[in-house]
Amino acid sequence: MKLLQYVIVIICFAWCSQGHSVPLIEITRGQVKPEPIFIAELYSENASYLAEKISKVIQDNLSGCGAFKIMDAEVFIQQPVTLRTESVRYADWRAIKTRFLFFGEVVSDDGKIAIRFQLHDVIRGKKMLDLTLRGEEMRWRKISHMVSDALYNSITAEEGFFNTQIAYVQPTNAKGRLQNTCIKIMDSDGYEDSVTQITDGTKLVLTPRYSPDGKSLAYLLLGKNKGEVHIMNLQTKVSHLMGSFHGLSFAPKFAPDGKKMLFSISKGGTTAIYKLDLITHKTEKLTEHISIDTSPGFSPDGNKIIFVSDRAGRPQLYTMNADGSDQTRISFKQGVYTQPAWSPRGDLIAFTRMKEGQFYIGVMRPDGEGERLIAKGYMLEDPVWTNNGRYLIFTVQESVKDKQHLVRIDLTGRSMYQIKTKTEAFGASLSPLLGSAIPNKSSF
Repeated sequence: MKLLQYVIVIICFAWCSQGHSVPLIEITRGQVKPEPIFIAELYSENASYLAEKISKVIQDNLSGCGAFKIMDAEVFIQQPVTLRTESVRYADWRAIKTRFLFFGEVVSDDGKIAIRFQLHDVIRGKKMLDLTLRGEEMRWRKISHMVSDALYNSITAEEGFFNTQIAYVQPTNAKGRLQNTCIKIMDSDGYEDSVTQITDGTKLVLTPRYSPDGKSLAYLLLGKNKGEVHIMNLQTKVSHLMGSFHGLSFAPKFAPDGKKMLFSISKGGTTAIYKLDLITHKTEKLTEHISIDTSPGFSPDGNKIIFVSDRAGRPQLYTMNADGSDQTRISFKQGVYTQPAWSPRGDLIAFTRMKEGQFYIGVMRPDGEGERLIAKGYMLEDPVWTNNGRYLIFTVQESVKDKQHLVRIDLTGRSMYQIKTKTEAFGASLSPLLGSAIPNKSSF
């Protein structure tokens, strides 16, 4: 309901009868050639300044995801103002090798805006999308991300990820203590004015993790010889202590139903994995304290858990059932495997791998087969998935002298995009999609 107060979605024409269930771009191939798309600047009679800014956000979103090549604005065949009233000249657009064409208009009225836009498949000579989004003018960037998601979804048949947020950790120097940190939240593109600090920076807080519904954020607060699991209501910004544990060593992670969490506790030189019921606050030990078992995370259906264990001599990846049974090793190659994360699609597990002095980000299938290393560097860590399971965001430090920052990479490893922040940033967590252009039969 909250979203509906900000954005009302009105559909002018239904989705095309063809193509929406079959991707026009397959974004998981080993080689992906970006498809040319022409982003015509949105036309406006009374809000040209806003139309220009919205057009820029949409263009930056699509160019940064690696699936599209934005065509030069100087090569347009039809003016944005005439595209509203005349038919698309597909043959002329094909002549300059355009694959997709986007255009539309912005109308502003008493603090509210409406964006009507169309997407055309130039090669097939068909309209793919004709939608209108309405909302408060102050939320123009959110609507811009929703437009971007609608375009991405229509072309790839995959859920978009632009209208999401990123929680991350930033070091602070509060009270002269360099080890203190704070947690901040920003839009998926790192836009500076979207950044909000949600902890005060006077303590050591780490590993923020969104709840499955995106309404809460769990994080770890470290003190002397103990760690506290806190959960913050993101609307009220009020945090509640869920548990205080001696030796808590790794981030809590939500179960898909949002009712349980996983974490690890160290005792007597060993570390075991525990499950916390968020309703009863009862804990259940899933592995024994005979080795170091860490970094647990649920599969998207909640039936399996991925974790790291050194029980075979060095850290490797293991899976087990949600009750702790059937613990099975799935990684066997050289080096050290850490920080696994199960894809929301269930098809892949991302991880950090260290070998021969280098860090790698990789993916493998849940049975350990099909391992691929998609990024390499001085220090890469903590991969997390976008909501559609097609991109990873992780922390990068390029040398001992450089500060940490966040990057996004596609599954081919060919398209890497730096999420720019003014300060050092690490330990990201991604929210679920925060609203989409859901068709609603009305007229513009």
